[in-house]
Amino acid sequence: MIFLLSNAQFLQYNLFSIPAVNSKPHYLLPFLATSIGYLHLYNIFSFIYIYIYMYKCDIHKWTTPRLREQFKMNSSPPFCIFFLLVNLACMKICLADPDNLQDLCPTSPEKQTIFINGFPCKDPATVNASDFKNSKMGEQGDTDKFFGSSVNIVTAAEFLGLNTLSLSVARTDLAVDGLVAPHSHPRASEIFFLSKGRVFVGFIDTNNQLFQKVLSPGDVFVFPRGLLHFSLNNGFDLATGFSVFNSQNPGKVSINGAMFQPNIEMIDKLKKTIISLSKIEANRFKNLTLPWF
Repeated sequence: MIFLLSNAQFLQYNLFSIPAVNSKPHYLLPFLATSIGYLHLYNIFSFIYIYIYMYKCDIHKWTTPRLREQFKMNSSPPFCIFFLLVNLACMKICLADPDNLQDLCPTSPEKQTIFINGFPCKDPATVNASDFKNSKMGEQGDTDKFFGSSVNIVTAAEFLGLNTLSLSVARTDLAVDGLVAPHSHPRASEIFFLSKGRVFVGFIDTNNQLFQKVLSPGDVFVFPRGLLHFSLNNGFDLATGFSVFNSQNPGKVSINGAMFQPNIEMIDKLKKTIISLSKIEANRFKNLTLPWF
């Protein structure tokens, strides 16, 4: 019934129709406010009640004698603190990128002098279609590197139209036996789409359980947010994949050569563990060099 009431009625029922502190219905109010908080409805009114309950603000100027009589109560400090903590716990906490407050907000190309959580918007008068196009995903990366791989992540800093949209994209190129070293993205989950080649992918959860799969062209694999994951070209041709992240700045945490020194025995063990193949199959990867993580 309370959900059908208007805001004014909600205030009246929660602030003005309060019985004495010793009566049982009074103790139901925190739980009523808690229920409202869990549904993220009228949460501000719960805090108005907290303010009045804890600080006993002067209501003589805006209430009737009957309501003032109902408001005569002795506050219990432990109960007030408990009530406040319960309502604070019910507040909605948003861990994703903030919602966009306007239709368009391409990143301003001007040099930043004020640093905020994200990027400032471009002048709306100068926004054009070019802000929403980027051609970097069509450029093949240089795989002539130590790991035989190239990952090009395009965020709102390079692709202006991505600003405030909670999106970023990446292209991954893997030479034969090329590897994307185990890493994580602390601020985003990743959807990996394989366009060409044959790639072995996997991630490790917090229970040290390995989830792995071999992908063929057209397959999609999801790397959950914050978990270590890797990809390995176990085909005979160049492999190419594209990724989408649910953050305009996913970040990257990589653990490789800086932590441990090379060891041939450890490399062989890691090859067989990560790839999860038999000893004969693992030996097929002649040129594979894993990171020292």
